[in-house]
Amino acid sequence: MNHQQIYQDHYFFREQDNASYRENRLRFGDQFSAICYTFGIHFLDVFKHYINLTSRDFDRDLPYPNDRSFFQFDIINNIYNSKRYLRNPKSIIEIGSGRGEIIAFLNYTKMKIPFFNYELQSVDVAPEFEKMYNDTCNRLFECELPSKLIIGTLEEKYKEFNYDNVDTIIMSEVLEHLSEDEFWKFLNHALPYLKKNNTRLIIVNGLGFWPIEKNDYDHVWRIDDSVYDQIQALARSTIIRSGSHLVVEF
Repeated sequence: MNHQQIYQDHYFFREQDNASYRENRLRFGDQFSAICYTFGIHFLDVFKHYINLTSRDFDRDLPYPNDRSFFQFDIINNIYNSKRYLRNPKSIIEIGSGRGEIIAFLNYTKMKIPFFNYELQSVDVAPEFEKMYNDTCNRLFECELPSKLIIGTLEEKYKEFNYDNVDTIIMSEVLEHLSEDEFWKFLNHALPYLKKNNTRLIIVNGLGFWPIEKNDYDHVWRIDDSVYDQIQALARSTIIRSGSHLVVEF
């Protein structure tokens, strides 16, 4: 795969299935789901705040018929202020950050809620990753949110992560874009740290987008139940396995 040729600006700003970008929010089915899994937020806490939200919004990036009067960050903030339990990560790695919505959201959350003080590391192969991330911070939160960004493939960069305290790894619409060898090389290297830290691995795509087939373009690995079985067999426990969503702890 010629990563630099494929993952250009035009790849991340397509018209189809891109309503979240136009509406300045995270996709419900993968990006915001990953946030919920990171902080241990139940989906019922999401649905009760969005009158028009349905399960179909977790399958595709469809226009959401609402005035966005309830900002996605407010869900996390309200749960924190109501003294309900939130999972408190120490160190998060996001693999395949794309435009940077997830890491921007995590950085903004850490800035606004002093309860959180996690380290954040992210990698993406897109040459314009840093520019896209900065644009996303300004688009979603109207501010700059400095972050350590690593540009390159996972195969090239996986040894550059600081794994010492990593207790959360996020892969949103990513696994099918990796080669099988690339993923297992990373996971086998990281596994001793993941077991030591009881790390939570979060793999998400559109919830009903399953299995994820190969194509002649950017999907280079067929992701199906046999792949998830192999990952799950290494884990200590499973938080959720439903469609393309797999969340396990080592």
